[in-house]
Amino acid sequence: MLVDRTLVASDVPYIKVLASGLDMPPIVAGAWAEMTLAQPHGAEKVHEMLERCVHNADAQGDGALAASWRDALGTFDATLRVGAPSDDSVPRRETRH
Repeated sequence: MLVDRTLVASDVPYIKVLASGLDMPPIVAGAWAEMTLAQPHGAEKVHEMLERCVHNADAQGDGALAASWRDALGTFDATLRVGAPSDDSVPRRETRH
C-alpha cells in the first residue's frame, strides 16, 4: 500500500510527537510511520504509539505537553478518518516526477 507522503512529513504535528516521545529524529519518525502505515493494522499501531507518548507525558506530570500531544493524536485520527484534511493543519508538499 502506498502512503501519502504529506501524512508522514517530519513537520506534521503527530510525527513531531513520535520523534520527541520516542527520542528519534523527525525524519526517522516519519519513515517509521510511513512503513507502519503501509502494513495491515498500521494505523492502529501508530495510534497506539501516539497514545503511549501522551500517557508518558501525563505520567511525567507534564500536562501541557500531554494536551498538545493529545491534539496531535486527534489530528492523526481525523486525518485517517477522512483522508488528508481540507484545512492547512497538515502541510502539503509538492511531488515532482
